[in-house]
Amino acid sequence: LAQLYMVYAWLQMGKRYIVIIFYIFEYLLRISNFIESEVVRFALWMEYAIASQADASFCVTNKMRASLMKRGVRNVFTFYDTPYETFTPISLAKQHEFLMKIAMQETKFTDVENTKENKYAEANRFTALTHDNRYVKLSDRPCLLISSTSWTPDENFTILLDALDIYWNSISNEDSPDAELPSILMVITGNGPLKEQFKVEVTRRKFFKESSAKKKIEILTMWLKAEDYPKLLACADLGISLHVSTSGEDLPMKIVDMFGCHLPVLAKKFGSIGELVHDGENGHVFNNAVELADQLKMMLRGFAEDKCLIKTIKEKFNQLDDWDKTWETTVWPEVLSLCE
Repeated sequence: LAQLYMVYAWLQMGKRYIVIIFYIFEYLLRISNFIESEVVRFALWMEYAIASQADASFCVTNKMRASLMKRGVRNVFTFYDTPYETFTPISLAKQHEFLMKIAMQETKFTDVENTKENKYAEANRFTALTHDNRYVKLSDRPCLLISSTSWTPDENFTILLDALDIYWNSISNEDSPDAELPSILMVITGNGPLKEQFKVEVTRRKFFKESSAKKKIEILTMWLKAEDYPKLLACADLGISLHVSTSGEDLPMKIVDMFGCHLPVLAKKFGSIGELVHDGENGHVFNNAVELADQLKMMLRGFAEDKCLIKTIKEKFNQLDDWDKTWETTVWPEVLSLCE
Protein backbone atom coordinates (compact mmCIF):
# COMPACT_ATOMS: atom_id res chain seq x y z
CA LEU A 1 0.00 0.00 0.00
CA ALA A 2 2.93 2.37 0.52
CA GLN A 3 3.39 2.73 -3.23
CA LEU A 4 -0.29 3.53 -3.67
CA TYR A 5 -0.06 6.33 -1.12
CA MET A 6 2.77 7.77 -3.20
CA VAL A 7 0.57 7.48 -6.29
CA TYR A 8 -2.24 9.29 -4.46
CA ALA A 9 0.13 12.10 -3.43
CA TRP A 10 1.38 12.34 -7.02
CA LEU A 11 -2.17 12.74 -8.26
CA GLN A 12 -2.77 15.65 -5.87
CA MET A 13 0.08 17.61 -7.46
CA GLY A 14 -1.87 18.18 -10.64
CA LYS A 15 -2.23 16.39 -13.95
CA ARG A 16 0.21 13.52 -14.09
CA TYR A 17 0.16 10.29 -16.04
CA ILE A 18 -0.17 7.29 -13.76
CA VAL A 19 0.41 3.71 -14.94
CA ILE A 20 0.03 0.84 -12.46
CA ILE A 21 1.15 -2.76 -12.95
CA PHE A 22 -0.71 -5.30 -10.77
CA TYR A 23 0.97 -8.58 -9.90
CA ILE A 24 -1.06 -9.43 -6.82
CA PHE A 25 -3.60 -7.63 -4.67
CA GLU A 26 -2.21 -6.27 -1.37
CA TYR A 27 -5.40 -7.02 0.55
CA LEU A 28 -5.02 -10.72 -0.26
CA LEU A 29 -1.56 -10.75 1.27
CA ARG A 30 -3.07 -9.25 4.41
CA ILE A 31 -5.80 -11.89 4.52
CA SER A 32 -3.15 -14.61 4.36
CA ASN A 33 -1.36 -12.98 7.31
CA PHE A 34 -4.56 -12.93 9.38
CA ILE A 35 -4.82 -9.15 9.65
CA GLU A 36 -8.22 -8.11 11.07
CA SER A 37 -10.96 -7.68 8.49
CA GLU A 38 -11.27 -3.89 8.90
CA VAL A 39 -7.71 -3.49 7.65
CA VAL A 40 -8.40 -5.90 4.81
CA ARG A 41 -11.49 -3.96 3.74
CA PHE A 42 -9.56 -0.69 3.88
CA ALA A 43 -6.74 -2.16 1.78
CA LEU A 44 -9.27 -3.40 -0.77
CA TRP A 45 -10.96 0.01 -0.95
CA MET A 46 -7.63 1.84 -1.20
CA GLU A 47 -6.31 -0.35 -3.99
CA TYR A 48 -9.34 0.06 -6.20
CA ALA A 49 -9.94 3.72 -5.34
CA ILE A 50 -6.45 4.77 -6.40
CA ALA A 51 -6.28 2.30 -9.30
CA SER A 52 -9.45 3.83 -10.73
CA GLN A 53 -7.58 7.14 -11.04
CA ALA A 54 -4.76 5.65 -13.13
CA ASP A 55 -4.52 6.52 -16.81
CA ALA A 56 -3.66 2.90 -17.62
CA SER A 57 -3.15 -0.31 -15.69
CA PHE A 58 -1.52 -3.61 -16.54
CA CYS A 59 -2.00 -6.98 -14.89
CA VAL A 60 -0.69 -10.51 -15.32
CA THR A 61 -3.87 -12.40 -16.32
CA ASN A 62 -7.13 -11.80 -18.16
CA LYS A 63 -8.97 -12.96 -15.04
CA MET A 64 -7.31 -10.21 -13.00
CA ARG A 65 -8.10 -7.73 -15.78
CA ALA A 66 -11.80 -8.64 -15.60
CA SER A 67 -11.76 -8.24 -11.82
CA LEU A 68 -10.19 -4.78 -12.04
CA MET A 69 -12.58 -3.59 -14.75
CA LYS A 70 -15.57 -4.88 -12.78
CA ARG A 71 -14.53 -2.58 -9.94
CA GLY A 72 -14.21 0.52 -12.07
CA VAL A 73 -10.55 0.46 -13.09
CA ARG A 74 -10.28 1.69 -16.68
CA ASN A 75 -7.83 1.07 -19.50
CA VAL A 76 -6.62 -2.27 -18.16
CA PHE A 77 -4.33 -4.44 -20.30
CA THR A 78 -2.96 -7.94 -19.75
CA PHE A 79 0.83 -8.12 -19.57
CA TYR A 80 1.89 -11.76 -19.11
CA ASP A 81 5.09 -12.55 -17.22
CA THR A 82 8.04 -13.76 -19.28
CA PRO A 83 11.13 -15.74 -18.20
CA TYR A 84 14.52 -14.15 -17.74
CA GLU A 85 16.96 -14.82 -20.58
CA THR A 86 18.85 -17.33 -18.39
CA PHE A 87 15.85 -19.67 -18.54
CA THR A 88 16.44 -21.33 -21.89
CA PRO A 89 17.09 -24.84 -23.28
CA ILE A 90 20.71 -26.03 -23.28
CA SER A 91 22.51 -28.60 -25.41
CA LEU A 92 22.96 -32.22 -24.34
CA ALA A 93 26.68 -31.53 -23.91
CA LYS A 94 25.95 -28.70 -21.47
CA GLN A 95 23.34 -30.84 -19.71
CA HIS A 96 25.93 -33.57 -19.22
CA GLU A 97 28.53 -31.09 -17.95
CA PHE A 98 26.08 -29.69 -15.40
CA LEU A 99 24.80 -33.10 -14.28
CA MET A 100 28.37 -34.31 -13.75
CA LYS A 101 28.93 -31.27 -11.54
CA ILE A 102 25.81 -32.06 -9.50
CA ALA A 103 26.84 -35.73 -9.27
CA MET A 104 29.99 -34.60 -7.45
CA GLN A 105 27.73 -33.11 -4.76
CA GLU A 106 24.70 -35.42 -4.67
CA THR A 107 25.01 -39.22 -4.71
CA LYS A 108 21.50 -39.60 -6.15
CA PHE A 109 22.92 -38.19 -9.42
CA THR A 110 25.88 -40.61 -9.46
CA ASP A 111 25.99 -43.64 -11.77
CA VAL A 112 28.09 -46.15 -9.84
CA GLU A 113 27.51 -49.17 -12.11
CA ASN A 114 28.48 -47.61 -15.43
CA THR A 115 31.48 -45.93 -13.83
CA LYS A 116 32.73 -49.23 -12.40
CA GLU A 117 32.20 -51.17 -15.62
CA ASN A 118 33.94 -48.50 -17.70
CA LYS A 119 31.12 -48.48 -20.28
CA TYR A 120 31.60 -44.78 -20.84
CA ALA A 121 34.35 -42.21 -20.56
CA GLU A 122 32.21 -40.62 -17.84
CA ALA A 123 28.61 -40.95 -16.74
CA ASN A 124 25.99 -39.82 -14.28
CA ARG A 125 22.55 -41.38 -13.81
CA PHE A 126 21.07 -39.48 -16.74
CA THR A 127 23.71 -38.83 -19.39
CA ALA A 128 27.09 -40.15 -20.47
CA LEU A 129 30.09 -39.29 -22.62
CA THR A 130 31.06 -42.26 -24.79
CA HIS A 131 34.64 -43.30 -25.46
CA ASP A 132 34.30 -41.84 -28.97
CA ASN A 133 33.23 -38.45 -27.55
CA ARG A 134 29.45 -38.60 -28.09
CA TYR A 135 26.95 -37.38 -25.52
CA VAL A 136 24.01 -39.72 -24.92
CA LYS A 137 21.01 -40.03 -22.64
CA LEU A 138 20.96 -43.34 -20.76
CA SER A 139 17.98 -45.54 -21.63
CA ASP A 140 17.71 -46.85 -18.06
CA ARG A 141 17.84 -43.39 -16.50
CA PRO A 142 15.17 -42.34 -14.01
CA CYS A 143 12.77 -39.60 -14.96
CA LEU A 144 14.02 -36.33 -13.49
CA LEU A 145 11.03 -34.47 -12.05
CA ILE A 146 11.48 -31.01 -10.57
CA SER A 147 9.48 -28.62 -8.47
CA SER A 148 10.43 -25.44 -6.64
CA THR A 149 8.78 -24.04 -3.56
CA SER A 150 9.14 -21.67 -0.64
CA TRP A 151 7.54 -24.38 1.55
CA THR A 152 4.46 -22.40 2.55
CA PRO A 153 0.85 -23.61 3.07
CA ASP A 154 -0.31 -22.45 -0.38
CA GLU A 155 1.40 -25.52 -1.87
CA ASN A 156 0.05 -28.88 -0.74
CA PHE A 157 2.88 -31.36 -1.25
CA THR A 158 0.78 -34.16 0.22
CA ILE A 159 -0.86 -34.32 -3.21
CA LEU A 160 2.54 -35.03 -4.76
CA LEU A 161 3.43 -37.71 -2.19
CA ASP A 162 0.04 -39.41 -2.63
CA ALA A 163 0.51 -39.38 -6.42
CA LEU A 164 3.99 -40.88 -6.11
CA ASP A 165 2.58 -43.61 -3.85
CA ILE A 166 0.00 -44.45 -6.53
CA TYR A 167 2.67 -44.41 -9.24
CA TRP A 168 4.94 -46.64 -7.13
CA ASN A 169 2.15 -49.18 -6.62
CA SER A 170 1.54 -49.30 -10.38
CA ILE A 171 5.13 -49.82 -11.48
CA SER A 172 5.83 -52.30 -8.67
CA ASN A 173 3.26 -54.74 -10.07
CA GLU A 174 5.26 -56.89 -12.48
CA ASP A 175 2.09 -58.13 -14.19
CA SER A 176 0.93 -54.60 -14.96
CA PRO A 177 1.71 -52.78 -18.23
CA ASP A 178 2.82 -49.93 -15.97
CA ALA A 179 5.81 -52.01 -14.86
CA GLU A 180 7.71 -50.68 -17.90
CA LEU A 181 7.41 -47.10 -16.68
CA PRO A 182 10.62 -45.47 -15.42
CA SER A 183 11.71 -44.89 -11.87
CA ILE A 184 11.58 -41.28 -10.67
CA LEU A 185 14.01 -38.91 -9.01
CA MET A 186 11.91 -36.04 -7.67
CA VAL A 187 14.03 -32.94 -6.97
CA ILE A 188 12.45 -30.12 -4.98
CA THR A 189 14.36 -26.86 -4.68
CA GLY A 190 13.90 -24.05 -2.19
CA ASN A 191 13.80 -23.34 1.54
CA GLY A 192 10.94 -22.51 3.87
CA PRO A 193 9.06 -23.26 7.09
CA LEU A 194 7.41 -26.55 6.05
CA LYS A 195 10.48 -28.21 4.53
CA GLU A 196 11.43 -30.32 7.55
CA GLN A 197 7.82 -31.41 8.06
CA PHE A 198 7.75 -32.60 4.45
CA LYS A 199 10.99 -34.59 4.86
CA VAL A 200 9.51 -36.39 7.86
CA GLU A 201 6.35 -37.19 5.88
CA VAL A 202 8.46 -38.70 3.08
CA THR A 203 9.91 -41.29 5.49
CA ARG A 204 6.39 -42.59 6.20
CA ARG A 205 5.66 -43.39 2.57
CA LYS A 206 5.72 -46.88 1.07
CA PHE A 207 8.06 -45.92 -1.74
CA PHE A 208 10.62 -44.65 0.80
CA LYS A 209 10.51 -47.93 2.72
CA GLU A 210 11.18 -50.05 -0.40
CA SER A 211 13.89 -52.58 0.41
CA SER A 212 15.21 -52.90 -3.15
CA ALA A 213 18.75 -51.64 -3.78
CA LYS A 214 17.35 -49.60 -6.67
CA LYS A 215 14.47 -47.59 -5.30
CA LYS A 216 11.76 -46.79 -7.83
CA ILE A 217 10.91 -43.42 -6.27
CA GLU A 218 13.49 -41.10 -4.71
CA ILE A 219 13.07 -37.57 -3.40
CA LEU A 220 15.84 -35.02 -3.02
CA THR A 221 15.45 -31.54 -1.54
CA MET A 222 18.09 -29.07 -2.71
CA TRP A 223 19.14 -25.45 -2.42
CA LEU A 224 20.79 -24.28 -5.64
CA LYS A 225 22.83 -21.27 -6.61
CA ALA A 226 20.88 -18.79 -8.72
CA GLU A 227 22.93 -19.61 -11.82
CA ASP A 228 22.40 -23.37 -11.38
CA TYR A 229 18.61 -23.41 -11.09
CA PRO A 230 17.90 -22.63 -14.79
CA LYS A 231 20.38 -25.34 -15.80
CA LEU A 232 18.64 -27.93 -13.65
CA LEU A 233 15.30 -26.99 -15.22
CA ALA A 234 16.86 -27.42 -18.67
CA CYS A 235 18.08 -30.91 -17.68
CA ALA A 236 14.78 -32.06 -16.17
CA ASP A 237 12.17 -34.16 -17.95
CA LEU A 238 9.02 -32.76 -16.35
CA GLY A 239 8.06 -29.95 -13.97
CA ILE A 240 5.50 -30.09 -11.17
CA SER A 241 3.67 -27.05 -9.76
CA LEU A 242 1.50 -27.28 -6.66
CA HIS A 243 1.04 -23.53 -6.31
CA VAL A 244 -2.51 -22.33 -5.75
CA SER A 245 -3.06 -18.58 -5.99
CA THR A 246 -4.83 -16.94 -3.04
CA SER A 247 -6.88 -14.82 -5.41
CA GLY A 248 -7.04 -17.32 -8.25
CA GLU A 249 -6.08 -14.42 -10.52
CA ASP A 250 -2.25 -14.41 -10.65
CA LEU A 251 0.10 -17.04 -12.06
CA PRO A 252 3.17 -18.82 -10.61
CA MET A 253 6.43 -17.47 -12.02
CA LYS A 254 8.03 -20.88 -11.51
CA ILE A 255 5.96 -22.27 -14.39
CA VAL A 256 6.99 -19.38 -16.64
CA ASP A 257 10.63 -20.20 -15.84
CA MET A 258 10.07 -23.87 -16.65
CA PHE A 259 8.46 -23.01 -19.96
CA GLY A 260 11.45 -20.82 -20.77
CA CYS A 261 13.55 -24.00 -20.54
CA HIS A 262 10.99 -25.89 -22.71
CA LEU A 263 10.04 -28.01 -19.72
CA PRO A 264 6.46 -29.40 -19.77
CA VAL A 265 4.57 -28.85 -16.50
CA LEU A 266 1.89 -30.69 -14.57
CA ALA A 267 0.14 -27.99 -12.52
CA LYS A 268 -2.45 -27.94 -9.75
CA LYS A 269 -5.69 -26.50 -11.08
CA PHE A 270 -6.91 -23.11 -9.83
CA GLY A 271 -8.69 -20.04 -11.21
CA SER A 272 -6.40 -18.60 -13.89
CA ILE A 273 -3.96 -21.48 -14.47
CA GLY A 274 -5.58 -22.26 -17.84
CA GLU A 275 -4.17 -18.99 -19.20
CA LEU A 276 -0.67 -20.43 -18.79
CA VAL A 277 -0.87 -24.24 -18.87
CA HIS A 278 -2.68 -25.57 -21.93
CA ASP A 279 -3.60 -29.26 -21.76
CA GLY A 280 -1.61 -31.30 -24.26
CA GLU A 281 0.37 -28.29 -25.54
CA ASN A 282 2.79 -27.46 -22.74
CA GLY A 283 1.57 -29.74 -19.95
CA HIS A 284 -1.59 -30.66 -18.06
CA VAL A 285 -3.55 -29.48 -15.02
CA PHE A 286 -4.76 -31.79 -12.24
CA ASN A 287 -7.25 -31.56 -9.39
CA ASN A 288 -5.98 -34.28 -7.07
CA ALA A 289 -3.36 -36.98 -6.50
CA VAL A 290 -5.15 -39.58 -8.64
CA GLU A 291 -5.19 -37.26 -11.65
CA LEU A 292 -1.54 -36.34 -11.10
CA ALA A 293 -0.54 -40.02 -10.95
CA ASP A 294 -2.49 -40.74 -14.14
CA GLN A 295 -0.82 -37.82 -15.90
CA LEU A 296 2.63 -38.99 -14.81
CA LYS A 297 1.94 -42.43 -16.29
CA MET A 298 0.54 -40.91 -19.48
CA MET A 299 3.51 -38.56 -19.93
CA LEU A 300 6.16 -41.21 -19.17
CA ARG A 301 4.92 -44.16 -21.22
CA GLY A 302 7.65 -44.96 -23.74
CA PHE A 303 10.26 -43.04 -21.73
CA ALA A 304 13.07 -45.63 -22.09
CA GLU A 305 12.70 -45.62 -25.89
CA ASP A 306 12.61 -41.80 -25.93
CA LYS A 307 9.12 -41.96 -27.47
CA CYS A 308 7.07 -40.54 -24.63
CA LEU A 309 4.65 -37.62 -24.64
CA ILE A 310 7.25 -35.45 -22.90
CA LYS A 311 9.48 -35.57 -25.97
CA THR A 312 6.56 -34.71 -28.27
CA ILE A 313 5.65 -31.64 -26.20
CA LYS A 314 9.26 -30.47 -25.89
CA GLU A 315 9.73 -30.65 -29.66
CA LYS A 316 6.64 -28.49 -30.24
CA PHE A 317 7.47 -25.87 -27.62
CA ASN A 318 7.27 -22.35 -28.97
CA GLN A 319 9.97 -19.94 -27.92
CA LEU A 320 8.48 -17.50 -25.42
CA ASP A 321 8.83 -13.78 -26.03
CA ASP A 322 11.35 -12.13 -23.74
CA TRP A 323 10.41 -9.32 -21.36
CA ASP A 324 11.70 -6.54 -23.63
CA LYS A 325 9.68 -7.75 -26.60
CA THR A 326 6.53 -8.15 -24.52
CA TRP A 327 7.01 -4.66 -23.09
CA GLU A 328 7.45 -3.18 -26.58
CA THR A 329 4.34 -4.86 -27.99
CA THR A 330 2.00 -4.58 -24.99
CA VAL A 331 3.00 -1.77 -22.64
CA TRP A 332 4.99 0.78 -24.63
CA PRO A 333 2.26 1.51 -27.24
CA GLU A 334 -0.18 2.36 -24.44
CA VAL A 335 2.35 4.58 -22.69
CA LEU A 336 3.02 6.44 -25.94
CA SER A 337 -0.70 6.96 -26.52
CA LEU A 338 -0.93 8.76 -23.17
CA CYS A 339 1.69 11.25 -24.29
CA GLU A 340 0.05 12.11 -27.60
